[in-house]
Amino acid sequence: MRNNRPRALIILTPGFPESEADTTSLSHLQTFVRALKEVDPHVEVIVLTLTYPFVSTNYQWYGIKVMSFGNKYKGRVFNVASILKMWGALRKLNKQYQIIGLLSFWLGKCAFIAGLFSKRHRLTHYCWLLGQDARAGNKYFARIKPKAGSIIAVSDFVAKELNKNYGLLPRHVIPIGIDTALFNCSDIDRDIDILGAGSFEYANLIVIMDAITADPEYIGRYRF
Repeated sequence: MRNNRPRALIILTPGFPESEADTTSLSHLQTFVRALKEVDPHVEVIVLTLTYPFVSTNYQWYGIKVMSFGNKYKGRVFNVASILKMWGALRKLNKQYQIIGLLSFWLGKCAFIAGLFSKRHRLTHYCWLLGQDARAGNKYFARIKPKAGSIIAVSDFVAKELNKNYGLLPRHVIPIGIDTALFNCSDIDRDIDILGAGSFEYANLIVIMDAITADPEYIGRYRF
């Protein structure tokens, strides 16, 4: 029976760590995938990576099945070959599992593949928009024709950027999370009061800094 098949969530991404020892590649994606596994161990998380590692193989990563379709060669022919392999893997997985949804990273090739497959097989597909893919000139936007409800923006700024460039405001905003278990919770002396990292609206940061430094209580206590 169809409903007796195990449930699975399929993640499509351009790249993924080649082993558990690779802790620096796409660290935010590593944290996210491991958290998904912990939240619902009854749903199998399967990662399909299109480009990296530069080898076509299957392997286990912290108990999660990873299917890689990369190769060390460049060119349109090899790119098409990788895409076809990923498509074929999706067809096999759809027969083996009850796929509860597809999640693609970046509004690019992976989102294009996931979008086509989800429409053909009536599956749920979300695309997590991470930044540069919201800029003007993304050829995949017209090809995919996403709807607001299928797009997840990593920040309000990215959501506004997509709306400005393509007239589509993502319905969902989910920022990148961190694994607090990686940090020492013991008491330490802090000499940093405000830390800015990643993408932010510079003008807003200046307003905040001006407000802080103008307060007599804090004058001389902050370094920039």
